[in-house]
Amino acid sequence: MTPRSHGRLDIATRVAGIVLLAGAAVLVLGHARHAITHGRPWTWLVAACTTAVLLTAAAPLRRALTFALERPPRWAFLAATAVVAAGVSATLLVLALDGKTMSRDGAVYLMEARALASGALGIEVPEPALGVAARFLLAGPDGRMYGVFPPGWPLAIAPFVLAGAPYAVGPVVAALLVPVQHAMVRVLGGTELAARGAVLVTLVSAARAFETADLLSHAFVALSGCTALVLIADARRPLGWARAVGAGALAGWATSARLLDGVVLGSAIALVLLSGIVSKQRLAKPHHLGLFVLGAAPFAALLFLHQNAATGDWTRPTQHEYFARSDWPPSCHRLGFGKDVGCRVEHPESEVAFGEDGYGPSDALRVTSDRAGRLGDDLFLCAPLLLLAFLAPIVRPSRATLGGAALVMAFTLAYGLFYYGNAPVFGARHLFPIAPIAWALAAIALDGGVRGRAATRTPGAGEGDEGRRDGRGDGGVVGLAVLLAVMAVIAPGHWRGRIAGVAIYRDSLPDVRRALERAGVESAIVLVASGDSLAAAVTPNDRSRGLVLARVPSLAPLMRALYPRLPVVRVHADERVERVTPVAPRLTYPLMCAWPALVRTSRAAVVPADRDRLIVHRAELGATVRIPIWVPRDGRYHVALRGVTTAVSGRWLPRLDGHVGPVLDGYGDRIAPVVVLWPRSIPLRRGYRSLALESVGRDARSGGLLAAFETLDLERDATADR
Repeated sequence: MTPRSHGRLDIATRVAGIVLLAGAAVLVLGHARHAITHGRPWTWLVAACTTAVLLTAAAPLRRALTFALERPPRWAFLAATAVVAAGVSATLLVLALDGKTMSRDGAVYLMEARALASGALGIEVPEPALGVAARFLLAGPDGRMYGVFPPGWPLAIAPFVLAGAPYAVGPVVAALLVPVQHAMVRVLGGTELAARGAVLVTLVSAARAFETADLLSHAFVALSGCTALVLIADARRPLGWARAVGAGALAGWATSARLLDGVVLGSAIALVLLSGIVSKQRLAKPHHLGLFVLGAAPFAALLFLHQNAATGDWTRPTQHEYFARSDWPPSCHRLGFGKDVGCRVEHPESEVAFGEDGYGPSDALRVTSDRAGRLGDDLFLCAPLLLLAFLAPIVRPSRATLGGAALVMAFTLAYGLFYYGNAPVFGARHLFPIAPIAWALAAIALDGGVRGRAATRTPGAGEGDEGRRDGRGDGGVVGLAVLLAVMAVIAPGHWRGRIAGVAIYRDSLPDVRRALERAGVESAIVLVASGDSLAAAVTPNDRSRGLVLARVPSLAPLMRALYPRLPVVRVHADERVERVTPVAPRLTYPLMCAWPALVRTSRAAVVPADRDRLIVHRAELGATVRIPIWVPRDGRYHVALRGVTTAVSGRWLPRLDGHVGPVLDGYGDRIAPVVVLWPRSIPLRRGYRSLALESVGRDARSGGLLAAFETLDLERDATADR
């Protein structure tokens, strides 16, 4: 390439970089309030100016700092920083998280990992499944309980489950992210100084620490997806079959962990591979694309197997099936725009904010701006500092830096198709998979923008590799030092805020297994107030060991009837185990407990409510609600369906195992109990029987077709046993 054409390429790259920077500024600065959430801005300015002036004026100090950063062997630097990264995550896990997950997602991931560690995709829970039908769980066609999330991340946790240390996976991911971060800077054309500076920046980020301390999938997707990108994009040596297969496997693993993340990252990796095939340098060959697909195939197969097992449909994502059962509208969780987007049970505040026209481009811009601002807050502790990543193509124009910045922007905009934004404490976790790229670009921009012409290149160094400096080209350390100084000033308040927020979640999620082990309880009916803690406690061998979990006290009579020989204990939020006086056994099924994992609806939406009621809050004429009911033994049973009357309830026809009962008329001018009894006892066989509730109309005075059901009661017909 001639110097003239090279100059044109640089100009085009810079122009494209300016466009990306302008777009990022619109998004990030739209929520610049994140920049003033931790500490006082004047202290940042003082720290930045002091550091810049001191290092610029004191050349010996600048050279000494550069020498100290670059002098240690690469392996020693990476080993030391990896130990620090893992240690910070482990310390947070033990001290801030109390050695347990603080999130609902983490609880379900742990359950899924235990299933995979046992050689299955789902867990066969003790009867009745009503006891463990917690949030984000899904009863499959085979009766097993499945997590709502894809199986890729649980597959990574499974070996740690087998080793008896499931939470160790987070610190391990934290350690592995260090060499990947270093390699990402080098692949994007940065110097060794920039690579090491980027690693140091990551260690200050509380988001990185918390993402790897809790059992969340985002850091793992960052690790697997960015490693795949490094393997494919590294042009310093020819692409071999092992790198192509490995990159495909990692991209496939990332996709099987988080679908949208994997699709965006996988597409970017495939584009890099294709560009290598068609480039004049022939960095890759056509058969490498086939090897890439071959590497991804096992993880695609795992994803489809999991979807088929949990939903009965190879192509239906588990989350779509879950929200179709648990929320309204049935398609509320899909990507894109429309009035049906926005789950009114899971995220009511978000859905209301969209207005009558539903989720549209203006809402997407607001959500994306909020998410991008919080990403800057997460990665650099100050939202506007994220713009440093988009300076890289301008100060260091190359295809690599422009492609990296474009991928950060594309990933951010892709999540604009998902209506739900940030969450308290967890921040912009959806965008964390691109964190290594953003950190790398920011380090390259600071190093390249301040370094100037004083840097020299080591003879034989490759393009974009400045080698070691000769003492005259240490200006790049100034920019990196200024960034680290600003982050160090902000960090204490940022970390305190995160840790304080964690306590809210941590204290409401007891570790049921740990509590039972401390109390010496091996077999019992265990009542757990938190459905999230219950999900984290479920294991494949509960059924054989006689440990039966139930998430609400109202299930106790049913559990006593099914397991009369087991003691009853309750695990409190402080992990205190209380032995409960046995209650009178009754076959009373609180229907609210079926939501969401067991409920199947047609033209209706249901939610749980206080006082153990299952509310059908949206229904059409002919709508149906189906719930599986566990019958302990063959026989004839008297059946009663109980609910309450309201001014907007309709008439519902119940069927139990095909036996039709009287119509329950839910209309009333006030809330009052209502019950219908089957006119005679009906024969029921042992096992799961289906309770079907069908909307058949309403009283002329009623304002709707809704319903409020409480329990289904079974009582054996004593005369039939004689």
